[in-house]
Amino acid sequence: MWEKLLGSIKDFILAGELTRQNTADVRELRKRNEELNLLVERLAFEIQRVRENEAHEREKLLLRLELDSKPKKKLPPKKGTK
Repeated sequence: MWEKLLGSIKDFILAGELTRQNTADVRELRKRNEELNLLVERLAFEIQRVRENEAHEREKLLLRLELDSKPKKKLPPKKGTK
């Protein structure tokens, strides 16, 4: 009978220790999850910026191509000043 009681007490103490350890682990995991969420948000923002910059660069390139492909108008000769 005493052995069962001591075994139950040991199990109870072990369960308390495991609960404390699990609680600490959960806190650590939550902290790491928050950090990862912040990094993902930052990465998404950077990706969006890169996409916008690339779109602007493509637009500038298209404008340059349009300007280069248009025939250039010749200016009338300058009138000489006397």
